[in-house]
Amino acid sequence: MRFRFAILILALASVASANVAILRYAYLDTSLISGETGAVEFQFNQGLNGSQAATVEILDFAYHGALLAHDPDIGGVAPGSLLPGTVTIDNSDPLLNSYYHNFQFGNWISFWMRFSGPAISSPDPSFTSGSAFALILWSGGEQQLTTDTSGNLFTMDINLDGTASVNDFSENGVASFETPEPGGLALLGAPLLGLWLWRRRSVRLSEPRP
Repeated sequence: MRFRFAILILALASVASANVAILRYAYLDTSLISGETGAVEFQFNQGLNGSQAATVEILDFAYHGALLAHDPDIGGVAPGSLLPGTVTIDNSDPLLNSYYHNFQFGNWISFWMRFSGPAISSPDPSFTSGSAFALILWSGGEQQLTTDTSGNLFTMDINLDGTASVNDFSENGVASFETPEPGGLALLGAPLLGLWLWRRRSVRLSEPRP
């Protein structure tokens, strides 16, 4: 009986732990700017009225292309953050929290985003604005592959109820997103998944139209 009770407690703990973080996967088809030299920028910023504390981790960054020099971080980027390893950014600076890495673009980029912190695990109703994570691709001094006037390829909004929603501003459907099933997906498969998605898209685009 005690053993069964212990198993029940562990099961409940695992369910509860699944609610303290939000995991999303992003795949970007960058073939339209393949060969160009520019930069990848991640931002995680508060809303206009201030936002509850939150953190994003960029995990398992995979790519076709080349990482170049890393520019100095701004705001709440954790020390030691460096692609292709984990980059951790919190929303502590009310003005700007930015990670900027120079990059030679190839055909695709993929990565996971893991959002955590009080804004997700225990939303405070006294706050009136959430935070937003944004990806910007730079080349030639201009934002690329976006229809957004602010230059974001996409944003991931952390809502006041602790949920997350994506705003896709990418041109021609170059961005796609996945939400893992309960329990999460294996992160180590992301590079292979990114390559497979690019190959699948290439085959689809090369097929003759009816």
